[in-house]
Amino acid sequence: GFLFDEIKDKKVLDIGVVEHSIEHMESDGWLHKKIVEKSSYCVGIDIVSDLVRVLNERGYNVKDVDATSDIYIGEKFDIIIIGDVIEHVNDPIKLLEFAKRHCNKNGKIIVSTPNVFYYKNVLQVLKKTTFIANFQHTMWITPSMALEMARRSSLNFYGYRFFSKCHRFPQGILERKFPELLKDKLCFIFTLN
Repeated sequence: GFLFDEIKDKKVLDIGVVEHSIEHMESDGWLHKKIVEKSSYCVGIDIVSDLVRVLNERGYNVKDVDATSDIYIGEKFDIIIIGDVIEHVNDPIKLLEFAKRHCNKNGKIIVSTPNVFYYKNVLQVLKKTTFIANFQHTMWITPSMALEMARRSSLNFYGYRFFSKCHRFPQGILERKFPELLKDKLCFIFTLN
């Protein structure tokens, strides 16, 4: 898909690689493993120290770094991937500034996050008058919010797309007219100014 086309034979920084548990990291769906396989070079970062250590013992190149810090890890990358992390942090601008600091001049920052407009989310609000997602999430990010985040972090908002991590809908009028309702994920793309 789109992401694998973007990272093919590129130098990639993958932010937030641990994804909660060893079991998930051993599954076929673990994104970081796929990124490592498709890219020419990949560094992962995360703040879950014990799992970072386990990944390094298993041969991955992962650093124990807070991606909202002012740290520079000493390398720049063609593609920075921030997969389902931005909704967890206290300061998304600092996260984007960290990514910007590590991005090559012609590189891209690709950020995925849950889609607030996804029909199941909307139905839950209508049915229960609220929506409870992951308790570790601090916010939803919409395209207009991503545009403002780009401005505040001095990035170019290159665009966005809706996608579905696990659902496939037939190509029909509903999907063409209302992709935001049928896709459970949003992807934002930023470039350097």
